[in-house]
Amino acid sequence: MSGARSGRSAGTGPTWVPLDELAGAPYRRALCYPGGRGVPGRLRELRGLGVDGVLFSGRTRVGGLPVAGKGTTSIVLLCRWRGVDAALKVRRTDSNRRSMLQEAGRLLKANGCGVGPVHHASSRNFIVMEYLRGEGLGGWLAKAPGMDPAGVGAVVRDVLRQARRLDVCGIRHRELSDASRHVLVGEAGVKVIDFETASDDPKGRNVSAVAQFMLLREGLGERMRRLLGADRGTLLEALGAYRRDPSEAKFEAVMKALDGQGLKAGF
Repeated sequence: MSGARSGRSAGTGPTWVPLDELAGAPYRRALCYPGGRGVPGRLRELRGLGVDGVLFSGRTRVGGLPVAGKGTTSIVLLCRWRGVDAALKVRRTDSNRRSMLQEAGRLLKANGCGVGPVHHASSRNFIVMEYLRGEGLGGWLAKAPGMDPAGVGAVVRDVLRQARRLDVCGIRHRELSDASRHVLVGEAGVKVIDFETASDDPKGRNVSAVAQFMLLREGLGERMRRLLGADRGTLLEALGAYRRDPSEAKFEAVMKALDGQGLKAGF
């Protein structure tokens, strides 16, 4: 949390607020957004989880405070957890979800397959997890046609392998057909995030969904296939076979469908 200032007034720039000061204005709004009630109970939860404090930073605003992200059911803050920088997902008071524990369970299951940010701790209103730095897959793909084909191919393959792991574990992410914000590309590699709507499903739908997003969309998908040297018909045939039989052999056939001229120099 170096470079962050500490103080009771929210201004510009990152602001570090110890746990004991989060009950005061204006920080309490972020703990119980948007209703504002229930702060004491949520502070007890955070203390029990081992959270030391919160860093208010980010481009999104909640009640005038900078935060890492905001959705319809939760907001995301940066925090310090047992001496480690972490992400803190906070259940909104107007959420239609009664608890964060179901999502936490899905994340733990994904972690068991080597997928997703590492789960640190969770309770009814919070999930503490690994803090990830990276760019959303949608923004990254938009710039990919100007990059080195071998590097692009490595990321595309990594995304498909992450999706394959979820298929093997019987987890359907449900958001990978539009993976713009649900896959991060960073220095540490590729990470699938946000398991809020995930469910158990043994049918192997993640590979097909994310391949459609990356490689088969009109416009960008065509440019990606051209960059990688992949043939649309061969790729469609391999994905169709994988949907019917999501086995390791059929997945390898999907990967081989990417082995065009654009990849041969790098693999």
